[in-house]
Amino acid sequence: LKGESQVFNKRINSVYSFGNMAYKHQLYLDLTYRNDWSSTLPEGNNSFGYYSAGLSYVASNMFTLPEPISFLKFRFSAASVGNDTDPYQNAQNFQFNRNYGSNFRVTNESVLKNANLKPERLDAYEAGLEAWFFKGRIQLDASAYQNVSKDQIISRPISSSSGFQNYNVNGGKVRTRGLELMLSGDILKGNDFNWKSSVNFSTFRSVVTELPKGVDQFVTGSADVFNGGSNSVFYIARENGRVGDMYGTGFVKIDGETLYNSNGLPVQDNTLRKLGNYNPDFSLGLNNNFSYKNLSLTILWDWRQGGTIVSRIKALGSTSGVLKETLVGRQDGIIGDGVMNAGTAENPNYVANTTRVSASSFYNNFYDRGNEESALYDASYLKLRQVSLYYNFPEQLTSSIGFNNIKVGIVGSNLLLFTENPHFDPELNALQGRNIVYGVDDFSYPSTRSFGISLKTQF
Repeated sequence: LKGESQVFNKRINSVYSFGNMAYKHQLYLDLTYRNDWSSTLPEGNNSFGYYSAGLSYVASNMFTLPEPISFLKFRFSAASVGNDTDPYQNAQNFQFNRNYGSNFRVTNESVLKNANLKPERLDAYEAGLEAWFFKGRIQLDASAYQNVSKDQIISRPISSSSGFQNYNVNGGKVRTRGLELMLSGDILKGNDFNWKSSVNFSTFRSVVTELPKGVDQFVTGSADVFNGGSNSVFYIARENGRVGDMYGTGFVKIDGETLYNSNGLPVQDNTLRKLGNYNPDFSLGLNNNFSYKNLSLTILWDWRQGGTIVSRIKALGSTSGVLKETLVGRQDGIIGDGVMNAGTAENPNYVANTTRVSASSFYNNFYDRGNEESALYDASYLKLRQVSLYYNFPEQLTSSIGFNNIKVGIVGSNLLLFTENPHFDPELNALQGRNIVYGVDDFSYPSTRSFGISLKTQF
């Protein structure tokens, strides 16, 4: 790779007079340009640029605002960046296969390469504001953004009669919109005791707005919930669907209720259906700092709301009867919650299921390894992320030994976890092969609670 760049920065300061009043106008403009060439793209399409522009405006220096607002600034930025692909994606190569006797044998690759690939593109826009209230005692920072990824380089499936299984193409468009907010302030401010607090909130949605021509859905990946391929989750991109949508098998539904057969066991349906999305609805952090004279206590909470996890622990643990939840019904059996057909296949009559079965039969069927719908958990959690207590040595003592500041304290991380599932930390992701898998629990290692001693100094 090689590239060249040009950067332009301009700050504009002006003073405007209206009658007997003068206003100082502050406008900040930043422009950046860069161009790169990639050896992994075909000649003629191997150049792509990076462009960005940022504009900020301090309104509080131009206008007389209400007294509670002490500072107000608006900002806007736009950027467009390019991206290349992995090596050897635009020209066919042979690969060695099993030898034929003493002779070498080579075969075609399974992917049909494309000599007309062009760079991927990401267009990003962001608008935000900063506002201070009551002489800076309360501060607000808000941002809204949109990112559009287009001309993505993907390997789409094609008919195996072509001699290949996939074909490299540019196609598809993904739009991500998000909102980020941060509110901080001095709640209590005294001579000895102070309380500072901050809250940050973020949410985003990534939607597939376009797929390559002739493609109605695209499998971006999969994860095994049970080795052998009989229990898998598929990540499928569909037009107007979200990035992170997970699909798997489940039960036959009648008006939203699970159908049971005459033996009192749920009827499975091998048709793929949407299980959920592994991305959260929003994330929120709450940080509080309390200080009294030379002592400082900081408490950080972390809240993630929404998202779905398919749990291998829940599936295998329930069929094996080793989870606490499977104690229910061991004495008198279980009647599954749903409906059964009291009529015929031609003239069905669905009534509430009343057939009682043994706990072992019910759990083995309901949590069958070929059924992903029964092994779902809500990925929401609330964590006491960190607590720290520091003592700040007096300045007279630290300056006498050559330091500007010395603080010593104890720190604890991941101290508490509140979540609906009792078996694993929903923040952890599975590792299958060399890939990090999202939205699937694959017997994750327990998360760690840690404690430590901290020493901070300034010279």
